[in-house]
Amino acid sequence: MEFPPDSWRIFEAAEFSTATVNSPGEIGIELMAQARPNGRLLDHFFFAVGGSSILELSISMAAFFRDNQFKDYFFVLQSWPKDVAIRRNMTTSAWLDVPELIRSRKAVVKDSAGRTVPIEDVAIAISDHGTGAAIRWAVVIGEDERLRLQLSALPAGADILAGKPAFRG
Repeated sequence: MEFPPDSWRIFEAAEFSTATVNSPGEIGIELMAQARPNGRLLDHFFFAVGGSSILELSISMAAFFRDNQFKDYFFVLQSWPKDVAIRRNMTTSAWLDVPELIRSRKAVVKDSAGRTVPIEDVAIAISDHGTGAAIRWAVVIGEDERLRLQLSALPAGADILAGKPAFRG
């Protein structure tokens, strides 16, 4: 068996941090690893994410905030796969603060009829609730033994989660 196989694309070391998914289709994830001249993989790795379709997710706000006030609201986020930033030497992105995503208009909140809820109303409701929420992307292995992109959410602010060792990686 010859190493590396002919099916592997080999980049020069200077191109490591800018390598992209070869042929992603709608969404694709590839593991990029630094290899030493002798073939050993000892240094850094990262997951490159790419694709031609927009990731769109809609999550009930009641999943973030345990309050009946949010039961008819949905957090809606759209993102290009290339904008999912999985951190180097990790399988997850940084925690993203849900209220901050809404305030910065990177995400919207819609009601059960599909109408966009004004940002001011959502900000007031969240501040009245007194807690935060955060999401992050993760690369996981699916049941079919292929790489998958998964979204995780927790009912705490991104700064709180980033400060806890169990939630950093």
